[in-house]
Amino acid sequence: MAAMYNKNQSSHQQSKSVDSWAKLVSACTRSIGGFYQEDGSILRSTCLGIAPQVDKNSQLANLLDRTHHRVRFNETRRQLNIETILAKASILIHPQSSSIDVDEDWLHLFFSYAQDISSPETRDVWAQALAAEVKRPGSISKRSLMFLRTCDLWELKAFEKVAAYAFIGDNGHPFIFRSDIHDPEDDPIFTESKMLSVCIAAGLVTFEPAPLQEGFAFDYVGERQVVARDARYYIHRFTKIGSDLFNLMGMKNGNPKKAIERRLAWNFISDFVEFESAAS
Repeated sequence: MAAMYNKNQSSHQQSKSVDSWAKLVSACTRSIGGFYQEDGSILRSTCLGIAPQVDKNSQLANLLDRTHHRVRFNETRRQLNIETILAKASILIHPQSSSIDVDEDWLHLFFSYAQDISSPETRDVWAQALAAEVKRPGSISKRSLMFLRTCDLWELKAFEKVAAYAFIGDNGHPFIFRSDIHDPEDDPIFTESKMLSVCIAAGLVTFEPAPLQEGFAFDYVGERQVVARDARYYIHRFTKIGSDLFNLMGMKNGNPKKAIERRLAWNFISDFVEFESAAS
């Protein structure tokens, strides 16, 4: 393995594979403390633009010693992740909470996942999940935690765009209005069709839209709106995971930064659908 490293190092100017090699060593350094080799040496690089450095440590010549070194590195990183998320959650925590205690199985699952969350933006979401569950146990499902563990940041960004158009139904779950499900690119109510496809594939929004029928009720700016008669429009409901994520991202209480898309959707649908309104 060391010979392969020397060969790659000597051909730095001729081959692009050296960049990939340095990238691999950098990834291993961040994830497990370095690129471990059988002779006891460890290659380390904390920056893609810097060539890996050989850390020759005779104490790590034994396989068991290298294992202990990697485990210590991983557990230290995990502890840092947990402490960072806890610090963020302590700022978000509500002064008053439900008297019901947080489920132990939920806590075990949360920390077993949260310990491996290193992305700053994703840590924020995990801190919000913990704060929400402490305030009202049962508000964030275990399945939602499983989604957060495996989702990519671009999926969260796509969901945020879709959620900007959402209203809250009588059942407490969000949904979006659709006017044309056959030609989504030509929908005047909802313009984020590509982002919606991402959310459907991720299990955040139901696959099939439902027709907008008489009696369907939802909230808009503090007023309960009820469809007076069947209309040739549709609704796309969020799943339980999507609903949990919607609440975590602060959309339920009408995030001012996202109000414009929801208002545009309402201005359109209210021109073509008859509603009966009353204070919520």
